[in-house]
Amino acid sequence: MLATLSITTGGCLRPDKPAAPAGPASACNAAVLGNPMGQPVSDAMVERWRVHSGARTVRIVRAGMIVTTEFNGGRLTVDVDDAGRASRVACG
Repeated sequence: MLATLSITTGGCLRPDKPAAPAGPASACNAAVLGNPMGQPVSDAMVERWRVHSGARTVRIVRAGMIVTTEFNGGRLTVDVDDAGRASRVACG
């Protein structure tokens, strides 16, 4: 029975095809933005930050907003204070 299991399992392996890479750990790099804290947050500014950081998406988090805590390496998260200015800009 063990031999049959080995043969069956061995048939599923494809040594000629390597496993696909999991992808980059992070497609976003907020460090290239310098220090955007305190800058007014507008659609144009957020899009500029997204493009410059390499992020695929952006999440705007306003003061008091409830958000999920999952990490998304391709997302730029912009925390906005009550005055509409960036209080934190980070990937994830």
